[in-house]
Amino acid sequence: MSNSIVGNNALSGTKPPKKIPVIGTPPTSAVRKVGTIKSKINRDTKAKLLRKFLRDGFDWRMFVPIHMAIVEELGNIELLLDGDHRKHMAIMALGDEQDVLVTLVKVKTVEEYHRLFWKMNMTNRTNVTAEEAFVHRYYSLDAGALATYKNLITAGVCIYGSSEPGGILPLNSPGPTVRRVGFDNAVKHAGVDAVKQAVDLMNKVWNNPTKLLPELLWALSLLYADYPYLSNGSKVQTDWELWAQGALGSYTQDKKAKDLKVAGGNVHHRAAESVAYAALVDYRASSLSVKGACNQKYKQKRMPTRAIQTRLNR
Repeated sequence: MSNSIVGNNALSGTKPPKKIPVIGTPPTSAVRKVGTIKSKINRDTKAKLLRKFLRDGFDWRMFVPIHMAIVEELGNIELLLDGDHRKHMAIMALGDEQDVLVTLVKVKTVEEYHRLFWKMNMTNRTNVTAEEAFVHRYYSLDAGALATYKNLITAGVCIYGSSEPGGILPLNSPGPTVRRVGFDNAVKHAGVDAVKQAVDLMNKVWNNPTKLLPELLWALSLLYADYPYLSNGSKVQTDWELWAQGALGSYTQDKKAKDLKVAGGNVHHRAAESVAYAALVDYRASSLSVKGACNQKYKQKRMPTRAIQTRLNR
């Protein structure tokens, strides 16, 4: 949660603020034996997930009071609204008799209870994104985040986690933003040097964009990893960059990525490879009548589709 609201705020404008309705009464805090907390048609609690959460132990610093409803229609029975995993983690680590903090709210009917349940657990909550988590992982000196940070510097890009100071990493980076998962996958499958080359091309083609589309970045990185002629100073490199300016740069990143993915077969779990394959096929078929371009036969000989087809068919 940030210290200030990002975007238009209806509560602080030139118009009189809209009155927000207040529903229910303020919650109260209480203590309950964790083993006595009951739910009503709760989602399945998976043992595998609990073991994952408890891998480093039960951490009281991360415990949030369990949210419960007092249902008047059912004789003021207390039913769990949110916190089933916390409940079972406490039972596994501390036993049924452990006292835990709960937050109690009053509802009149069972219908009202179920409405609150789905709102709290589905529509009225915002989970942390991979980018937001990355920023905090970096500052916690997490090894994986530190490795990603180093690769971000090499590639000349950044990750946006927050508008607050320190929320964009690397600090003071002038490069475009990337998505954390897409960037890490591109580095994993193509290498950070190839990713850097793909970033440089995308910066030229789209005139220093503010962000790079994950699938397209990953796809171009694969091409740079598999085809040295795209970056070795040869006639193919010049021809490739000229082709990219027109064939890619005439469209938005999103539009071009979607079109190439379809043209490349949109292979399941091979989106980047599909985009890369279609881009290579399109490039090999091109014949540019401009200074610096090379002929089809020359580039087709040096840019066979075999390498990217192998990735696509894995």
